[in-house]
Parts: sequence; structure tokens; C-alpha cells
Amino acid sequence: SDCWGDVSMDAKILISSLLEVDPSKRLSARDALRSKWICTDDKLLAENDLTTTNFCKLKKYNAKRKVRAVVHSLIAVNKLNIMRQSKKLAEETSWNVFLEEKFERC
Repeated sequence: SDCWGDVSMDAKILISSLLEVDPSKRLSARDALRSKWICTDDKLLAENDLTTTNFCKLKKYNAKRKVRAVVHSLIAVNKLNIMRQSKKLAEETSWNVFLEEKFERC
């Protein structure tokens, strides 16, 4: 995807090796520290700064996540209010029925 477009192949290989599900195939910490990407010169790595593009995407994602959480909270609050109103209406209705039955007998 777009987030991985500027990531070097060496970095992708390292990451996928570290994310291997099978522990016997997963890269050890020692081997990770010896990987081609880790051993690359810092100046060369600094030339390909991913912070700007990925940081903007991360901020946008987090903003969407927060909005989604607020919407879900509002939905939950509305459901609780509806439940309270329904319960109150049911109690009032049963109380009215009770009163009507009592007064009909008199």
C-alpha cells in the first residue's frame, strides 16, 4: 500500500522476517541486528525519511478513529436514553392500568 511504497526492500525483508509466525523461521534478535538494513549507513537511511508522509497518514487515521469512537459513544448514550424512556413509559403505563383497575372497582 501507500505506506510501504517508500520503504526499502531491505527494510521490508527485515520486518517480514521479524513478523514470521513460526518461531523456528522467525529472525532472532542477533540476526536482526546483523541484517542488511540495520547495518546500512545512517546517512543513506536518513535520505529516505518516511516521517513526513507516514506521520500525516497516521494523524488522519487517528482523527478518523477518534470521530468513530465519539459516534459509537453517542449511539450508546442514545440507546441508554431510549431504554430509560421505554422503562419509564412501561412503569407509567402499568401504574395507570393499576389505578384504573382500582378506581373501576369503587
